[in-house]
Amino acid sequence: MRLIAARRWAGNVSSGACDAPAFGTPEYAKATLIGGQPARRYNVPYRSSGVNSSNSPDAQSAYESQMALWAAVLGHGHMIHHALRWLKRDLCASFEKFIKDAEMVQMMAELLKPVEVSPSTLALDAIREVGPGGHFFGAAHTLERYENAFYQPMLSDWRQLRDVARVGSRGRHQTCQPHFQLRARSIRAVTAG
Repeated sequence: MRLIAARRWAGNVSSGACDAPAFGTPEYAKATLIGGQPARRYNVPYRSSGVNSSNSPDAQSAYESQMALWAAVLGHGHMIHHALRWLKRDLCASFEKFIKDAEMVQMMAELLKPVEVSPSTLALDAIREVGPGGHFFGAAHTLERYENAFYQPMLSDWRQLRDVARVGSRGRHQTCQPHFQLRARSIRAVTAG
């Protein structure tokens, strides 16, 4: 267990600008991956983190959190501590970052689901139905699955550019706020009842 605990400090690379540890870096990710190896070898639980060093819920916080989360997942972490909402090296929390991180974690979970291979997913009947030169948008197989076949994100804006130009676009902060407020209301309702 000492070796695993030592990994936590080995991954805290100091930045040149200050003596504070830098999280979400390639060095941090490598240390996380290396730390997972003895945990798997000795069959012990492995806790990791989704931390970052950013001071605001910006692009830096997203790519540093993504780097740390992928290392935790690929290192076979059993629990990812601080996976949502943390900024400033885990010194403060952000509601907007909470929603962005939840989206990232949900997308990773979706990616890690095994691919189902069955007669239904192979769609051989649909291939025969459509035939060479046809298209699948009107096929019964497509129409039965279209609405639920793909991951539905909380935040991503998949509208066409012409629609965005006509209606306008909201920044990620404005997009996150209603999602967090909805979840906060549902939590209050559960705890009050």
